[in-house]
Amino acid sequence: MKLQQEEAAFTLIEIVLATALLGIVAVAFSSYWTTSSQALEDIHLRTVARELAKNSLAVLRAEADSLEDGDDFSAFLQGVATEQSGEVELDKIYFSRNISLEDVEVGLKKIIIEVSWYQGEQSFKLTTLLANRRRID
Repeated sequence: MKLQQEEAAFTLIEIVLATALLGIVAVAFSSYWTTSSQALEDIHLRTVARELAKNSLAVLRAEADSLEDGDDFSAFLQGVATEQSGEVELDKIYFSRNISLEDVEVGLKKIIIEVSWYQGEQSFKLTTLLANRRRID
């Protein structure tokens, strides 16, 4: 009488196929991981740049609101814009702020705040209007 033996082991072909499938999945996942990490870094840096621009705008607005009746609106804002412009280091990245002012009409300025990083390769621009509230009747 012959004894029947049941094979419970994997064959070499099954092991090779499983390893190849695992390799394909690992390569696809690593590509996805790299792409998503780069996207998250870009989102983070854009958020930092946006907050720097918003903070500079808040300083400009607060300073404009503190003007006295005899102060020169244009000259005062230009001085604050110059103080706010320049480089800032955050998260080991250098951000450069450039604030420019343009006359729209008397007592109304167009403010352009551009924050760039990676030596200007990436940038965020915020544009708004700021009125001399002392001239509003």
